[in-house]
Amino acid sequence: TGYDECITLDEYAAANQGHAGPLCTATPTPSPPTPLPTTPSPPTPEPTPVPPTPEPTPVPPTPPTPAPPTPTPNAVPHLMLIMTDDQGWYNAPWHGNPEHQRHPADQGINTLIAEEGVKLDRMYAFAWCGPTRSSIMSGRFPTHVSEENAVGIDDPRGGVDLRMKLLPEKLKEAGYYTFIVGKWHLGARADVQLPINRGVDHFFGMLTGMGDHYSYASNAASGYTDLWENDGPAYGKGGEYSCDLYTAEAVRVITAHDASVPMFGFVSHQLPHAPYTAEEKYMNNDIDDFGRRLLQSMVSCVHESTVNITDALKAKG
Repeated sequence: TGYDECITLDEYAAANQGHAGPLCTATPTPSPPTPLPTTPSPPTPEPTPVPPTPEPTPVPPTPPTPAPPTPTPNAVPHLMLIMTDDQGWYNAPWHGNPEHQRHPADQGINTLIAEEGVKLDRMYAFAWCGPTRSSIMSGRFPTHVSEENAVGIDDPRGGVDLRMKLLPEKLKEAGYYTFIVGKWHLGARADVQLPINRGVDHFFGMLTGMGDHYSYASNAASGYTDLWENDGPAYGKGGEYSCDLYTAEAVRVITAHDASVPMFGFVSHQLPHAPYTAEEKYMNNDIDDFGRRLLQSMVSCVHESTVNITDALKAKG
């Protein structure tokens, strides 16, 4: 075994000429070829696993919009508007006028505004009282209502067109009790123009544009007394300085009012409109010029009135 081919002895002797040798020849098994060296290939990197796509987060359904809560009486604010008549911009303590800094009433209004109020430095009004009131009460520019400062009770140029709704009328539609104390000056030639026929539940004051601060004799009504309450003359209620009289009436109405009903009050002072008369208790005698001392005292009365009305509102809650 292990040999590929065998011969006889004679054949062997002839082939080898007498030399001894193997009787059989073996065919060597060829060695396998040596493989050429090769540069090993880099290992194939493992593929980066792709994270599974997350399931989308379900969007919750939009809840229905709840109906607005029914407002309670306390959720509706009470509104109080206090207006002075023909007062100059500088005739106020918060604008730095030293003549309006010393009276306790001026100090009181300064404290009230500094601690609880906001000063609007870019507020504008008309040059005269009538168009200013018409603008405030109608919500329109004077050019669209009336630029005439008609003071006469029978002057057709004054007042607000009856086709325009006034602020008290709109507020009554919203459930407000409304009152005005002081100067009306929005038309009084006919009953339909009276405050109580234009959205005002209670009115106490003068209808025309100018009158005495004690007797209420109206320069615009031939000297007759111009002091009204609702639909008739306010008999027996004059004789007191207009600022104090109107303040007392405003405080009375506020105190008697049912606080559960929203209230709108408009205290429309005659001061510091002419005629220039004042109470001694408000005068600052350090002011040399008598005319300016009169003006200062009229403004100081309005300041005290504002503080007293604010106190009445706070006491009512």
